[in-house]
Amino acid sequence: QPVEPEAARELKDGSRNRFSFFSFRWNGNITENEDAPVLFSRTAVFFFTLVLSVLYGGIMMYMNLSRLRNNRGKLIVAAFTVLYIVLVFVLRFISEFLSMFTLFFNLMAGFILVNVLWEKLVGAATVYRPRSVKVPILIALGLTVLASAVVFYYLRNLP
Repeated sequence: QPVEPEAARELKDGSRNRFSFFSFRWNGNITENEDAPVLFSRTAVFFFTLVLSVLYGGIMMYMNLSRLRNNRGKLIVAAFTVLYIVLVFVLRFISEFLSMFTLFFNLMAGFILVNVLWEKLVGAATVYRPRSVKVPILIALGLTVLASAVVFYYLRNLP
């Protein structure tokens, strides 16, 4: 008999607050069942968003929704990601003081992606197998090296 995932049990018995914005209980839906979809975990999406930016976390969520064939969800995540980036850019443009809050902005975006959008678009009780984050890490490192090289070249060639 298959074991019911933790999140599904909690939703049935009402022990889980589905709208808990700051919840870190994200691993209850991970399984090794070969029939389950392979998705980037909520933890991976959150930490890529926190450490890098909402762009990385948004792309990972978009890829998850692509695997689930949720076109409406992909549109919502893409719109959220773009609007959030524009909002943060405008806030930083208005005040240099707000640049100090980059980590806070990323933290809020991460919570929105994994505690609000995941619950609504992927589903609070969706069981999945975790997808490796090796490729996203390599892409992030590659982009960081490329950006550093461009900045270094630009700074070396200033008049």
